[in-house]
Formats: sequence, C-alpha cells, structure tokens
Amino acid sequence: MPRAAWVEHLTTGPDMLEIAAYAPTAYTTGDTIDDPKHIPVDWIGRAVRVTSIYGSIKDGTLIDRNTYATMDAFGSYSVSGGSIKSVARLVPKAGRRGGRVRYAKTFDHIEAELVAARQSGREIELVFRIPPDRRKLALYEPYHVLDLLAQDWQARYDAGEQDERTELAKAVADDDERLGMAPHDQFRMLEHIADTYIAGYTITYEPGKDLDNLPQREVYAILTAEWPKATLTITMTDERWATLPANDGWPRNLQTRAIADWT
Repeated sequence: MPRAAWVEHLTTGPDMLEIAAYAPTAYTTGDTIDDPKHIPVDWIGRAVRVTSIYGSIKDGTLIDRNTYATMDAFGSYSVSGGSIKSVARLVPKAGRRGGRVRYAKTFDHIEAELVAARQSGREIELVFRIPPDRRKLALYEPYHVLDLLAQDWQARYDAGEQDERTELAKAVADDDERLGMAPHDQFRMLEHIADTYIAGYTITYEPGKDLDNLPQREVYAILTAEWPKATLTITMTDERWATLPANDGWPRNLQTRAIADWT
C-alpha cells in the first residue's frame, strides 16, 4: 500500500507499506519484541500485530519504532504513536482467509496531485497525477470546473486587506451577491452561472490498471513507478477569466478539491 493512502496523516516513513490484507483471524504471529527500542530496522514498513500500553491489540504496519498505521477493508485508517508495548510480525494462516482489503476502496482518500498548470489565451490546461487504478477526476459538470478554478471566491477581506483573488473568483463572488442565494445553495448558484465563464472542457487520461486483479509483484511495480496523468483542458468564454491564481498555496488547495473517483 502506498503511504499516500493515509494522505496528510502520514507524511514520513517508507513510501510503500506492507499491510494485513485479511482480517486478524487470518493471521498468527512470529516472535514478539517486548521493548520497542529493540524492534529490528527491517521490521519498519512491515505488517505487524501491535499490543499497546493500554492493552488493545491491532494489526498494522510499523512506521518507526514508536508509530504504527492501520488500514481496514472499508478504507478506514489511523496513525498511532507513543503507545506501543510489544510488536510481533504477522504470519498468514494456511487455508481460506475470507474477504480482503482492496485498492478500489483504500485509494478513496488519495487526492489528485496538480503537477502542471498552463494558460494561453482563453485556454487553461491543468495536469494531475492520479492513482494508477483506473480513477477519474470528480469533475462531471461545468460548475464543478468553475468551482475548481474560482477557488477562494467566498473569501472575505477586511478593510485595507489586499484581495488576492483572481478576476474570475471576484466575478463569481459578485454573482453570488447579485443572486442572493442561501449559503447552502452555493453549488446551485455555480450551476446557474457556469455557462457565463466555462465555454467547454475535456479530460484525457493515461490508462490505469485494475490493481485488485493483478499479482502483488505486478501491483508493486505499478505503484512504485510514475503514476498516470489526467489532463484537464478548459476553454473560458473570455480571456479575462483564464488566469491562474498566483499564490504559492494554489496547487495545495486545488488538490483537496479534485478528488479522484474510481469508475
């Protein structure tokens, strides 16, 4: 499992982590280490059974000698530190193991990463890295694209404070004030005005793979290689609206909005 599956909750440790693919009943354990300080270095990033100082027992993966992460079949994850009492490596039991963790679910948290942004005339091109399991950007309607480009349109500035929004974001904010819709109707408002700004858009994808039906050796090679790109090309109705936000935080903010969606 790539560390990216834990998104911002796990920013250190090995890039690839070994996790238990099945329920705890599918595993027994090998030797137990009773003092975290004595955990072998080659256990880091491997699947283990952790007993905490509070008595709880969980299957997870070691991030370091004091921290472990969990991921279950529903895509729920956690990162815990400072409470490890003992650790044992997981050993699969022979025979039937039941349902297993699937990438189609655990990759739901991974965000599309903006890697390039270009503007020429009325056209904007945004290039994203996306998980290699046949995901698509969650941009289904022109107003989704408008929301992506006009981010921070709802920002409010105090008197004397510099307004750093783009002309597009300012125009959308003006439309919102003119239409007077309730705050919970913001997407209906964006849908109402989208054609004013978005003339059209296309998304092209580099092909992904159905990781859940491939051998783990092949999956590992795919996950450790360069992930595929999705290219979003947008034509605006006027060149005034085809400006990219200039602040350094834009790519970081953007990726929280363009969540990859499996299809």
